Amino acid sequence: MLNKIKAVLKEGYNVASGQSKDEQFPEGTISLQKKFFDKEINFDNFYLGTLNFSIAPFKFDIKKSDFSFFDIEWFDGEKENFFFVECELDFNSRFYK
Repeated sequence: MLNKIKAVLKEGYNVASGQSKDEQFPEGTISLQKKFFDKEINFDNFYLGTLNFSIAPFKFDIKKSDFSFFDIEWFDGEKENFFFVECELDFNSRFYK
């Protein structure tokens, strides 16, 4: 099933990639998180950062993911759930997997 969603790229804080001036995560949050996923997902060909999109006024719910990780305690006793979904981005008719 192919779903297309129009979205607007929004500026983030650059903490995930480590490009912010956040002293708490100098290498980025993804560098701390990925060790929990390495057995299932090969990150070698990925940029370790995030893209923030707005699909307002709509809402997106993940019904099925390719990989799901629950109650991951990656920092300071807080637990977080992670869902990975394969997708493809079309930006100016150039496609990115």
